[in-house]
Amino acid sequence: MASQALISEAPPHVPPELVVPFDQLNGPEVLHFPPTAILDIAKDRPVFYSSFYGGYWMFSRYEEIRQIYQSPELFKQWSKGLPANPFTKLYKPLYLDPPEHMPWRKVLTPIFGPRQLKRFEEFIRGIARQELARFGPEGKVEFVSQFADVLPGTMFCFMLGLPNEEYPRFSRMAHELIFGPAEALKTGGVDAARAVRARANKEIDDFIADLIPARRKQPSEDILSILLEGEINGEKLPEEEIVNLATLLFFAGTDSTRAAITYAFIYLSQNPGQRDRLVAEPNLIQNAAHELIRFHGFHMSSRQATRDVEIGGVLVKEGDLVLMSTGAANRDESKFPHADRVDLDRSNAHSNLTFGAGIHRCIGSHLATLQLRVALDEVHKAIPDYRLDTEAEPVRYVGGQGKTIPVNLPLAFTPVQLDG
Repeated sequence: MASQALISEAPPHVPPELVVPFDQLNGPEVLHFPPTAILDIAKDRPVFYSSFYGGYWMFSRYEEIRQIYQSPELFKQWSKGLPANPFTKLYKPLYLDPPEHMPWRKVLTPIFGPRQLKRFEEFIRGIARQELARFGPEGKVEFVSQFADVLPGTMFCFMLGLPNEEYPRFSRMAHELIFGPAEALKTGGVDAARAVRARANKEIDDFIADLIPARRKQPSEDILSILLEGEINGEKLPEEEIVNLATLLFFAGTDSTRAAITYAFIYLSQNPGQRDRLVAEPNLIQNAAHELIRFHGFHMSSRQATRDVEIGGVLVKEGDLVLMSTGAANRDESKFPHADRVDLDRSNAHSNLTFGAGIHRCIGSHLATLQLRVALDEVHKAIPDYRLDTEAEPVRYVGGQGKTIPVNLPLAFTPVQLDG
């Protein structure tokens, strides 16, 4: 639990009965099971005010969160992090609002076009089969480090045109950037958290920058080659912005995908009936991917009010910080009936808010969903009787920049020889 020094007084316009000491980084509810972290509080207070990290409003209902996402004129992006632990620069387009936002987002669009996604699917299927063949004969696996982390890590290597063997380095850097500060906060406070963030930022930037000269000489279909051709208002991107865009894709695209895959298999390993249905009916996998992403909303996105506004029955003042729990929104019964259970046939599962909504919806969400779909398909073909290994270490979670993810998942299954 964070120290009392991280708790502050609520401002006068916040009703005292709405103040809750909720720690969205290291709180026990968050580290127990993030998607349901605020549900008990939200039963009586669907909007409440946390006294941690300088204070922020916490929203839980689907429609209000969707409204905040879709109202950048009322709620602008917040780049400073909680606690005040910003990245070392303003990442575009993530932390831009209209009208500056759209030209920068368009620069990234070709990376996630249909032709590229087809290339990515073929690649990720090959990696999935290779890894399954590697641990299949063992009859057990630490699923995060040996599969869920490998897929997005090697995917990003492929996107950068690098050897697959580089992925452990990517994985380490991404984890330190997003989750290292939260760990440092526990023992060293805000200054230690900021130092970890700055160090990780620099290491990733330097790594990406070193790749650019070779891509200028010999372009291909990788991310940097596409960005080198990108333009803003008719002008080529400065090298610094190319590094920033590539770094943004790097840290946004690896840990979220790993989390989506891991959460899905945590659930399925504990619910063999649902697992067996997907094995028997693979045509359900595409919708199941959306439903499992809905069920495990793990982001808590932040915004800052641009002016006084009443929403959800509370007065949010200009300058107030707002956090949105996608885990709570995705379990709002008014939007998703019987929301506390996985329904593989749910018709509106794709409407979940795990990857946001509006102009800032995650541009890589289709690629993340694709990787989950491939994982569900290939794992169920290869080791269909997997289950949680109750003799191994329990699943643990770690919190970071707006998200909380599992760091391990021990599975057991019938050993099998597979072709990679």
